[in-house]
Formats: sequence, C-alpha cells, structure tokens
Amino acid sequence: MAEPIWKLAPIQWDGLLQWQENFWRWWEGILQARKRTRGEDHITLTANIIWQLWKARNARQYEGKYRDHLSIIETANNEWLEFQEEQTEQEAKHRTGTRHQLLNHQWRPPDTGIVRINTDAAVPIKLAGAGLGMVARDSHGNLVEARGIKKYSRCGAELEEADAIRQGLVMAKEAG
Repeated sequence: MAEPIWKLAPIQWDGLLQWQENFWRWWEGILQARKRTRGEDHITLTANIIWQLWKARNARQYEGKYRDHLSIIETANNEWLEFQEEQTEQEAKHRTGTRHQLLNHQWRPPDTGIVRINTDAAVPIKLAGAGLGMVARDSHGNLVEARGIKKYSRCGAELEEADAIRQGLVMAKEAG
C-alpha cells in the first residue's frame, strides 16, 4: 500500500530507497534533512504522510474502509499546508506584538521612592532550557539589582515569563 502512495507524494527522498526495509535507518536519513534549505518542511510533510498512511491502514484493517492513494496524499498535503499557514500566522502575530511593544512601550522611570522591576524570559526554539532576566531600577533609572538565571528545563513561553516575574519578586524581597 505505501509504495504507490510515496510515488504520488509531492516530496521524494532520493538515496533512502536502500533503507526502505529498515524504518529506523530510513527515518535517521530523513532527519539529516534538517541541515538542508526547507529541510524542516520536508520532515513535517513526511511525518504527515506517514500519519495518513497509518490512519488509512487502520481504517482498512479494522473497519474495512478503503481510501484511494490520491486522497491519502491530498489529505496529508492539505493538513501540512494548514499547519504551515498556522505557523506563519503565529510568527506574524509574534513579530507584530514585539514591534508594537518596542514602538509603544518605552521604559519610563517610576515615581520617586518606587523601584521598578522589569522581567523577561528567553525561550530558544531549537534548544532545551530558558533564560530569565530581572532588572530593578530606581526613579532616576539607576540600577538597584539585576539577576539572570539559566534554566535547563522549559515549560513554554508563558510559564517561563511567569517564572521570570516570580523570580523578580524573590529578588525584590531578598534585596529588601
């Protein structure tokens, strides 16, 4: 069932035919594509085709439903395009939000007698972990306290931002 579907696929993996009998070696070869231009796209589309193959196989095996090869590839491709579109929208929202913050939210010193604490978290896309930063400044903009924390676990951007705020409060308490 799989071979004719791969022939219809909009992506080809030349050089991996030798591994078609060994899924793990074949998959390792596919993961090497990360180094190529648009390699991540090739991998995600391939994973989606595999998923559609698996679902079609299960539908045939357990429900007696047969899907033609072209519809399997079309479904995989359409879902992948939908995923790509969502990723693009999310990236655009992030860039727009960041630009808005930079243009409209300039740092201003707090009122006299107040210390302002600014926090931020950096969460790399491809690496595990996160970096947290906390800065406290007085009404003249003078540095009162600053800390940076490198974490080796990651919970997602929102939780890391929340942890940066919590660490800023801990810093304030410890600094008096």
